Amino acid sequence: MNTTTIVPIERTDIMPVISQVHDMLKLGQILVKSKMLPKAVSTPEAAVAIMIKARELGIGIMEGFTSINIIQGSPTISPQLMIALAERSGQLEDAVWTDDGDTATCTVKRRGRTANVATFSMANAADLGLAGKQNWQQQPVTMRKWRATSAAFRVTFADVLAGIYTPEEMGADVDDEGQVVALPARSKTEQLTAAAKKNKAAEVIDTPKVEVPRAPKVEEPATPDLVTHVTPPVPEAAPYDPTNAVNKIFAVLPDDNVTIHEIVTDLGIIIPDCDPSSFRAVLAECLADQIKGLELAGLIYKALGAAQAAEPVEVDA
Repeated sequence: MNTTTIVPIERTDIMPVISQVHDMLKLGQILVKSKMLPKAVSTPEAAVAIMIKARELGIGIMEGFTSINIIQGSPTISPQLMIALAERSGQLEDAVWTDDGDTATCTVKRRGRTANVATFSMANAADLGLAGKQNWQQQPVTMRKWRATSAAFRVTFADVLAGIYTPEEMGADVDDEGQVVALPARSKTEQLTAAAKKNKAAEVIDTPKVEVPRAPKVEEPATPDLVTHVTPPVPEAAPYDPTNAVNKIFAVLPDDNVTIHEIVTDLGIIIPDCDPSSFRAVLAECLADQIKGLELAGLIYKALGAAQAAEPVEVDA
């Protein structure tokens, strides 16, 4: 009965790594300035990312810089490092490579497991667009070997390699040792996006600056000094004087009761239930009322003034 042993790889907890990020950034700055890192590692932040991945894989910092490449945002490692990590796990029992001139075969056996076999042929290379590349034309045997190796070891030691790929499998050009010589070309979409951004930036730079004419400044009229107008107090109205009103009205009207009634009626002033023969007394009585008399006297003054086309007689208020 076959038994499988899972390698207890010592992974670094994220909290200690976070607490050391500041120191790692300082180290990254020093290493980037030293010019001893691969050209792709051009910033301290990129250096820190590789340092963290190296710790996860259980390898040294400088070994990480030589063996780990970031391709299209994903970490990749060389097939040689895949073999080394499998060896360090203590679970690699045997590995055998063969090549018949067209197809490379890698057979990997893990302790307690059945051997795993992976192949890679020139037909596979042609299907992936690799056969025409210079390294494949010059070193086809070696290139086939590394392809078969990565496929076999990634399946057999999935717990050690955690599904990581080689740079060539991610589209980069590599030499016969699996080292990156050229990053993968950007996709058509990425190229079009970059070109659009470049054209937009050029439009911004080349666009002539247009001076917009300013509207002539209109001189606002000077604000005159504010003058405070004081409204004179309104004198309190004097109480209605019935005697004065009667005297003014009857000074205009004749003495005859019937004639007075006709004139007042013609003026549109109607006193209901009134005997024309005694109209003068009735009218005087109505004018004597403090409330009704004031209103009635005002109507008579207004009517008399309009009828005679003369100024109305003023009412003493």
